[in-house]
Amino acid sequence: MSLFVERATARFTIEQMESMGWLDRPIDRSMRIQLASVDFEYFCRYYLYDHFNLPPAAFQKTLMKDAEEMALRDEETYLMAIVFRGGAKTTIYALGLPLWCLLFGRRHFIIILSDTEAMAKDKCLDIKNQLEDNPRIIEDFGNLQGKRWADLEFETANQCKIVGAGSGVNIRGRRYRQHRPDLVILDDIENRDEVRSPTQRAALENWLLKDVFKAGGVDTKFVMIGTYLSYDCVLRQVNDLPIFWRRRNFPVIPKIDGHFAFAKNQDLWEQWKEIRTDLSNPNREEESMAFFLKHKAAMLEGAVSAWPERFPYHDLEVKRLAGTAAFNTEMLNEPNDPSTQFFHFSTFRKIWDNEENCLYLVPWDTDKARPSGRPRVRLRDCIVYAATDPSMGESATAAFSAIIIIARAPTGQKFVLEADIERRSPDQIIHDQIKWFKEYPQIMRWSIERNQMQAFFASASGHASLGETSGIPLVDTPAAATNKDLRIQSIQPDLENGYVLLNEDGQFRLKEQLTHYPHTTYVDGPDALQMAIVISNDPAPEESSGGVGMSVHKFSGQDEQDASGEILTTNGLGGFKRVEEKDEPAMTFPIFF
Repeated sequence: MSLFVERATARFTIEQMESMGWLDRPIDRSMRIQLASVDFEYFCRYYLYDHFNLPPAAFQKTLMKDAEEMALRDEETYLMAIVFRGGAKTTIYALGLPLWCLLFGRRHFIIILSDTEAMAKDKCLDIKNQLEDNPRIIEDFGNLQGKRWADLEFETANQCKIVGAGSGVNIRGRRYRQHRPDLVILDDIENRDEVRSPTQRAALENWLLKDVFKAGGVDTKFVMIGTYLSYDCVLRQVNDLPIFWRRRNFPVIPKIDGHFAFAKNQDLWEQWKEIRTDLSNPNREEESMAFFLKHKAAMLEGAVSAWPERFPYHDLEVKRLAGTAAFNTEMLNEPNDPSTQFFHFSTFRKIWDNEENCLYLVPWDTDKARPSGRPRVRLRDCIVYAATDPSMGESATAAFSAIIIIARAPTGQKFVLEADIERRSPDQIIHDQIKWFKEYPQIMRWSIERNQMQAFFASASGHASLGETSGIPLVDTPAAATNKDLRIQSIQPDLENGYVLLNEDGQFRLKEQLTHYPHTTYVDGPDALQMAIVISNDPAPEESSGGVGMSVHKFSGQDEQDASGEILTTNGLGGFKRVEEKDEPAMTFPIFF
């Protein structure tokens, strides 16, 4: 059955189609236009065929029906649609709806708002491109290019104006001819950095309520669409306002009787996850898929995907492995309440093997108080890394300094050997670094942020102890450009999937900061852990007789001497060597990058 017949029979009775003269003639331009004018779904699927190349899901049909009903209302109307990422909400409401309205003269002044002007420009360009290049639109509606045809603001020949703008731009008071904005599309007006700032959230909400929602006339339609970015995002806060005529919330896994329709047989999915996340197995993806195919019927019992043609349930379980916090927020539309725990982690234990005379790192099942069954590894087979997040104070209110030592096993799994988190002075930090380096002399890289490092070792106490740090392979890490919370949250999948394990015994301060994040005052431990994980991702350095990628950091005006009064300079191996002549009066320190 053709698309036209499918939608015509859904829209009209046989008697209605006969009265319109549709039954005795082939489908032509006038029939297409007549059906498209009243059936938004037909319009999208026929004219935007490149975008609607999969059968529409039930929730998408609902979104299209909402658009039709909204267009028939003769009063100011607010529509909210929270849709999982990838659910085609932008295609339906920021592309299809403006085109439908302008082609049929339903709206005259359309404004599209996004987080940035560049994003709004892209959406305007999508509409322009359809008017310029879509053969079906050109065939049925002709050339609609108007006098003004810019990327961010253009007019059509049938006197409709489209304008794009970023969040915060003043649109109140704007007019096109005699028209105030009569269709305002708000599509993903927030960004991840903004939602973390209470001040920026308040400013955005103020702009929304006092500027945007006051910019229209008596018949303006406001369509607000997006995906939740956090529990406190503005989209979530305004969703409860009584102004909305209709609210839609479509997660990728729908709720049945108040509960998400996850697969019933979670035991099989846990076995699948064990295979899929086993870093020691290079064939884990192929073997996990084979396991799924073998048990497919049982594993899919009770499982529902809102759009199975685009997101098969198996693929959704794979996406969950990237972190349930992000999956819950962006795919289930249920951002974690700040009162809930963001990080979940697994543990290991250090166990000495007397027969082999070596230390094993053994993944541990805390609930059952026994090894988890995952491969144990010998510490001597691991590559060890470290990171320091220094602090300059010892007072009761000062931030903690954190030293994290992490071992990367041949399996790819990582073990947090030490998490030394204390309030201490710079000289004590140096002393403790020396202590840990003596315990783990195999440390290959030791990360410390560049701007912290300069202040750290420029202190008087740093000078006094610097000579003792000979051989510590410090890495001069550039100051991170990203938000600290973003960096910390990036390690959530590693912890949750058991790629990074904490020590079952001890490391209480690190566990406490992870458990109470983001509502803990101090995050020095998680921050240093992120640094250690990043540096441990570097490939193992090849052995050579000379330094690789090493520079010398100098603090001018200072001579660095050992107890005998000799100048210390780099030896090319990550430490210092003595030089006979003192012709360079500068403190030198080896920096790896």
